[in-house]
Amino acid sequence: MKKGLLLISLVLLSVSAQAQKTGPALVDSLVKRLSWVKEDTNKVILLLDISFYAAKLNPKKTIHYGNQALALSKKLEYPSGDAGANRNIGMGYGAQSLYVRALQYYFKSLRSYEELDDQMGMAKVKLSIGLVY
Repeated sequence: MKKGLLLISLVLLSVSAQAQKTGPALVDSLVKRLSWVKEDTNKVILLLDISFYAAKLNPKKTIHYGNQALALSKKLEYPSGDAGANRNIGMGYGAQSLYVRALQYYFKSLRSYEELDDQMGMAKVKLSIGLVY
C-alpha cells in the first residue's frame, strides 16, 4: 500500500512540475505552438500570452508579439484582441522606460476596452496607466 501511494505521489509530482513552466521555458513552449495554430482568434490569444509572459524577460519580444497579435486582430476584426495587444505593447515600452510611448498604447487599449464595455480590461489598463504616472 505504501509503495503504491509513493509511486502515485511521484507521478503526480513530476506531472505538476512539467505543467508549471515559467520564464523562458514557458515563452519557448508557447512560441513552438505558433507554427501549427490556425490564423483565428485562438492564435491572437496565443500571441497575447507570449507577449505578456515575455514582458519581464525581453520587452522587445513583448512588443514584437504584441504587434503580431494587433495585426492579426485587425485582419480578423477582433476588437478584444486589439485592446489586449495595445496593452501588451504598452507594457513592453513601459518596461524599457519609454513612458510616453507606453501611454499612447495604453490609451488606445483603454478606448477599445471602453467600446467593448469590458470592465476588467478597463481596470487592468487603468492600473498600467497609473503605474506609469
